[in-house]
Amino acid sequence: MKMQCVPRREEIPMSWGDRRSRRSVSFAWALVWLFALPLAAEPPDIRVSADQLSKLSGDDATTGNQCTTPLQGDVCMHFSFNGGPFGPGESAREVVVTDGFIQQQTGYSNCVIRDLNAAVNIYHPTVGKLSVALERSGSARSLYGPNSAGCGNILNSRFDDEDAQAPDACPPQPILRAVQPLSAFDGARVDAAWRLDVANSTLQDGSIQSWGFAADVDCQTVPDPPPPSECVPSPTTLCLNDNRFEVTASWRTNQNQSGQGVGVRLTSETGYFWFFHPDNVEVTVKVLDACADPFHRFWVFSSGGTNVEVTLLVTDTKTHQSKMYINPLNRVYVTNTDTDAFDSCP
Repeated sequence: MKMQCVPRREEIPMSWGDRRSRRSVSFAWALVWLFALPLAAEPPDIRVSADQLSKLSGDDATTGNQCTTPLQGDVCMHFSFNGGPFGPGESAREVVVTDGFIQQQTGYSNCVIRDLNAAVNIYHPTVGKLSVALERSGSARSLYGPNSAGCGNILNSRFDDEDAQAPDACPPQPILRAVQPLSAFDGARVDAAWRLDVANSTLQDGSIQSWGFAADVDCQTVPDPPPPSECVPSPTTLCLNDNRFEVTASWRTNQNQSGQGVGVRLTSETGYFWFFHPDNVEVTVKVLDACADPFHRFWVFSSGGTNVEVTLLVTDTKTHQSKMYINPLNRVYVTNTDTDAFDSCP
């Protein structure tokens, strides 16, 4: 069975069958295949779909959906991230995967990696001169490069410790061994900050089309205790709409400096974040109660005066549902008017 990429920001209905107290789950990150020159950059977005092990067999489970056969667990789960353009120097794409997000999408929690394969799809005029690494919470493993040769313009590969293909093949092959073994991630939890690091020593631009990884993991079906049912304010946390909604903002610059925005509440529904100086407002956000007819929703609006990468995370502490809004690096912040953000009225 070949899986298709899932439309952006759409939750996928899942059927899990009987669950044991512990299961192995295979996480797979499907790729968006490159057929032409780099596409226009889109904001990074988590996509997820899943299927039963019984529906996977043979080559159907080893092609586009990145699952392995036989699976070590009962469920094959697919995630993918969009990427974006990069220029000379150091560049990175980062997505924070939380245990709450995994619970919300799958019903599993406390997932620990048993085996991990990385997957990237990068365009650059000379991909061999790039240095590409996968990083988990500060621990990085080199996947590919650099090579003195150009090696073509597409790195569209899966990196598997068990593959016989030598690292740094030029031109890249569909399946390779990573330069540094990915088994270093074994025993770590899946919920973490994951980054794809690209070091570009050339003067030419490139584009990350997509990236991700596939991992067999052990999980528990009993979730962790839920977070507080009311937002707890802190210097980096805004509590809006009667302290029901928790809002945080993280940022990253061209120089790979990063941090958490400092929140300032203006009204019960509105606040802003500053990143570099208290006098410099970067992002404003408001969460509106539109539960009256005919909307029956909470709305999330945000705007900004910045071109750094911004990740805005809004969580309904009553239902523990979250929405993530990402402004890519080097794009002037685009006003967001999400009138379908939360259907959790009242």
